[in-house]
Amino acid sequence: MMLHMDAFNLFWAAYPRRSAKGAARRAWATVPPLEVDAIMAGLEQAKLHNPQWRKDGGMYIPHPATWLRAEGWLDEFTITLPKLQPQRAAVIDRCEWPGCETYAVTSDIGGRNKRCSEHYHMKEVTP
Repeated sequence: MMLHMDAFNLFWAAYPRRSAKGAARRAWATVPPLEVDAIMAGLEQAKLHNPQWRKDGGMYIPHPATWLRAEGWLDEFTITLPKLQPQRAAVIDRCEWPGCETYAVTSDIGGRNKRCSEHYHMKEVTP
């Protein structure tokens, strides 16, 4: 079993702002040993999802003692997912080039450029 102060060393190594270690150690001593796993999990969540911690190169990361006294590991974060671009449907049709028997695949739903790869870059359809 890991000693409580050994767990502090793991916390200190994982915390992104290492300042006022003595104050952090005193704040850690007030934390119940059963909270260590929750603290470490909350710390990882804060590093990933707390916008203040990611802002301006981490300028707004609180001192570790402040974070411990405020029970920062219990903070909740809103996670925003990136917006996905709508996908265009692929259309499979015969190549519009006269006499061509191959199929063309295009994402242009408007019907333009229905040409196979051989005729795709040709300017005009000649009769």
